[in-house]
Amino acid sequence: MKLVISKKYEKLCKLGRQTSSYNRHGEKEFQQTVKHLELGLVKEVRGTRSVLPKKINELLRSWDIKYQAHLVRKSKEHNKVRAAEMTAAAEKKLDTFRTILARSLEINNTLDWDLNIPNGHFKTEKYPVKEPKLIVLPDGPHLPEEPLLPSKPKPDKKPKLPEIKQLKKPVFEPPQVSLLKKLFGDGEKKIQEYQAAFDAELRAYEEQQNAENHAHELTVNALMLKHKDDYANKLEDYEKKKKLLIDRHQAEVETAMKIYHENQSQIANQNESALLKWKDDQQKWDETQKRKHQLFMEEQKSQRASVKQLSMDWAAGNPQAIVRHASLVLGQSKYPEWISGNYLVQYDSEAKLLKVQFELPNTDVVDIPKSIKFIQTTGEFKETRISAAEQKILYDSLCYQIAIRTVNELYEADTVSNIRNILFNGNVSYVDLATGKDS
Repeated sequence: MKLVISKKYEKLCKLGRQTSSYNRHGEKEFQQTVKHLELGLVKEVRGTRSVLPKKINELLRSWDIKYQAHLVRKSKEHNKVRAAEMTAAAEKKLDTFRTILARSLEINNTLDWDLNIPNGHFKTEKYPVKEPKLIVLPDGPHLPEEPLLPSKPKPDKKPKLPEIKQLKKPVFEPPQVSLLKKLFGDGEKKIQEYQAAFDAELRAYEEQQNAENHAHELTVNALMLKHKDDYANKLEDYEKKKKLLIDRHQAEVETAMKIYHENQSQIANQNESALLKWKDDQQKWDETQKRKHQLFMEEQKSQRASVKQLSMDWAAGNPQAIVRHASLVLGQSKYPEWISGNYLVQYDSEAKLLKVQFELPNTDVVDIPKSIKFIQTTGEFKETRISAAEQKILYDSLCYQIAIRTVNELYEADTVSNIRNILFNGNVSYVDLATGKDS
């Protein structure tokens, strides 16, 4: 019995093994195994041909109710985990706020000039295009099959020849002569007359029989001649058909050979052209790589010279070099992505005063959640955000940490005592609610 699950359930439910048997009423019953792939349920449903589909549909509907409840439970569990992950992320961010300064104090902030000297190696890229696959020449031409020649005709059976007509040959019967005629001598005369008549009849027979024999010979000769001519005509027709087939096959062979040689020449030209183009493109690629490598080496040489000169100028107290050095120090300081880290550095050589104008984050950066909970009854996430007082404390601490961190990093990196004092000026950009303009 063929059963089909409706499209609504076909992705989650599958039909398994089916058997059949007869109940005590003599009715044929089917036993069908049904599986729910997501819930892991398996059940065997029994019923007649008309009842079984209804039972299976009822089972699928009941399983669907369980599956929907399963999805709800699964969603709640997922949301609980998600809430815990969001809370952990919020706590981690709060910890980041509190450790902005501590993270910098744990590392060496002096500028390693060697790290600013490029010492990379140029990686020559191989030509990415593979050598073209050449078109394989065919082993040989595709020749037509040998023609099926007709069989040579065999001679026909000899015609049935007519039999010679045999005439009845006359037989001489001596006449009956009475004794009286014999006495008077008339018997001999009668016998002579009979003999003469018989001889005439015999000659007539022989002439007629000869005529019959001659006519028979003519008929036989005509039949044999026709038999010979018919066979000769068949042989001639056979030779014509044979020659036509052979000539046609030879023409097809010559055409196939011509096409084969033309294709060979065309394929060879295509292969040669493709290979030459690939080699030319590869050579151009290699030449470009050589030029890039040369430019790379020249650029590295120039950058190494610039870094070396900068370090010498910085050690000698060159103002521009001091500003550049301070910028490199601040540039290597890693802040979270929500702190832009933008700055402007100036240097007063007479006072040995380094002025730093630093872009501080906006005040709304501390408007963050403290914890997140999932409310099962409503199916929503509820955030508990830090209070306004906590935000103020956290923001003030953040600004102080950034200022102290910046000053500490610059002093720590000034190993040649170019800086006597540092003036840190923190700027905050925000939208003035009264005017709607950036301030």
